[in-house]
Amino acid sequence: MTGLIIGKQIKEFIAAKSNLILLGVLIAVCGIVIPIFSPTYFMMISPMLGLVLIGQTSPEIFVSEKSSRTLETLVTLPVNIKKIIYGKVLSCFLTSLFLYLCSFGLGVLVSLIVRNSFAFTWQQAVESIILASVAFWVFSYQATYFSLKSNDTGSCALTLSFVSFLYSIPAMVAVLFVLERFDFVAKLWVISIRLNVLTVSCIYFALGIVVYIILRVMFGHYYDKTKIFGLLRN
Repeated sequence: MTGLIIGKQIKEFIAAKSNLILLGVLIAVCGIVIPIFSPTYFMMISPMLGLVLIGQTSPEIFVSEKSSRTLETLVTLPVNIKKIIYGKVLSCFLTSLFLYLCSFGLGVLVSLIVRNSFAFTWQQAVESIILASVAFWVFSYQATYFSLKSNDTGSCALTLSFVSFLYSIPAMVAVLFVLERFDFVAKLWVISIRLNVLTVSCIYFALGIVVYIILRVMFGHYYDKTKIFGLLRN
């Protein structure tokens, strides 16, 4: 059932020409335009664009189901509501990851053509992909939750657009540490903390896990189908 939900969401995403145009523009900007001028910063901007894509397209995940009354059909099916939610989260995550990997791969290709060299190591690239994937996964959960709670796509998209920037800041900082290999000492009151790639990555993973656990707890309130029907009545 999870696979069917993922397929359904991706087909609906592709069916909307505006989504395809947005996806194409983001890939072209981050994968072609930015690498021509900077061979490194496209790796910082790619995670932000992936988060923006989630914020712009995810409101339709549940809000459209409510308006078309198809959510009632899903809820009445003898299917675990967790699988439905999990499928929608995965579709959101996979779409953003596709954007990120396409823009990243295209950016690498353009950098090689223009400058005939890599601006980073493969280890740095893998670390950046892992950190970006964590951001996409956690934000996909939050975006799906907001879509479930909201009855209006406009207000939901506005809220998620703002939240996406909050996710983008730590993601871009983490990738910046990976790319530049920064290592400096930050003074917190009288304690000195040395910040390096490993420290920043661990902090980012810890924050992601905490947010993810909180979202799972919040979602648990709606694993009961009667709660979903309560949202539909409102």
